[in-house]
Amino acid sequence: MPEKERRTSPKAPQSSRQVRDYTQTLLSDEDRWLIVLAGVERLFGRGWRRGKVKLRSLPPEYREYLSSGPGNECALIHYIITHGRNTADVGLVRRGQGLAILYARHLTSAERYRDLAIVASELTQLVESNKHTKDWAILAGLAGAGLRMMGKHEEALKYSSEPLESVSPF
Repeated sequence: MPEKERRTSPKAPQSSRQVRDYTQTLLSDEDRWLIVLAGVERLFGRGWRRGKVKLRSLPPEYREYLSSGPGNECALIHYIITHGRNTADVGLVRRGQGLAILYARHLTSAERYRDLAIVASELTQLVESNKHTKDWAILAGLAGAGLRMMGKHEEALKYSSEPLESVSPF
């Protein structure tokens, strides 16, 4: 069978970890932030700061290849929330958490439950439950739903019950 017929995914450029790590040292914090913002605009649309998010649409030939794993979206959301916390920019943290919830819901609707469990549980760890209870509870519930759909019922119960326990009835 010719190689062209065997390849099921498009060829993507890759660099070694050493090259990526070295490149990171060359970037200033401001340059890194500009790259993150460009990535966020590419993956979530230019109106993401105003709450108008448009998730990227993938061509059919790339869909299977790129629809596995947490994705670049998760890495960018993580960076936005972390950057917002480090710079004490509460608005940026809130927008990042909004993107996190939207992306987790997108994974749910795409029936990507493994990725949902990974993304939502990672971002649940990042959101401060005492400051942003509602966002944290939504992400924890989504993480629990993803784990439940994977058959990991005990772990799912942990994530699903934590939001209920953290909310006071008074």
